Amino acid sequence: MSIAITPLQRDTESRNQASLIGILMLIQMGLGVFLNFFLLQPILSLGAEGPAASMSGLLGFSTLLALALSSLNILYVQLLPRTVTSTFQNSTTLVIVFATAGFGLCAVEYVKLTEYVSYAGGLLDQFGQDISPAQQHLRATFASGRNEAHFLSMIFSSLSLLLFYSVLARSQLIATHLGTLALVSCALQLIAVGHALFDFPIPALLQLPLLVTQVLIPIYLLSRGFNSQKQN
Repeated sequence: MSIAITPLQRDTESRNQASLIGILMLIQMGLGVFLNFFLLQPILSLGAEGPAASMSGLLGFSTLLALALSSLNILYVQLLPRTVTSTFQNSTTLVIVFATAGFGLCAVEYVKLTEYVSYAGGLLDQFGQDISPAQQHLRATFASGRNEAHFLSMIFSSLSLLLFYSVLARSQLIATHLGTLALVSCALQLIAVGHALFDFPIPALLQLPLLVTQVLIPIYLLSRGFNSQKQN
């Protein structure tokens, strides 16, 4: 005998899903800032901050943290109400595809970063020996490979986020003006990161709206939940 789910139970489940997404998004943003602006700085400044031998543990922890944070992009869409994921099945599938690609590129980025640290650390161990132009070029090549994987990972992750927000906006699970802000912010983020692919500096101003969005939407989900009238 099956037991029907009452509207109250459905609303409670939906509110819990919205709260979980909001909490995970705030955790992802906070730890992402910590990773990029604190943990990775000594690694990317190898030679200026300390010996290479001291970087292995830091690099390992940073790699695990980065992969864990990237995997959250795959999870978000799966936490949406089933009525929404079934209605927008193609879009939710694309979110998972792009988020998985971003996760894979994140893994490649940290493989490239490990190669860079290993090679650059070897050069630092050459006490009393000058670094040849060929060695400098090879070090720059390792660094360039890591940067390319990093920006490609950001592009695919931003695309998955754009699609995720499009599902929220089209299903009206969040307020219309907030959904519009999220979509515009993701588009600006893609334009900003796209600059790096052409060796142009990334305009930080274009990334600011996404930073604001990544704070507003979790707060909205935690305080309001999904628009309940749009879930049925």
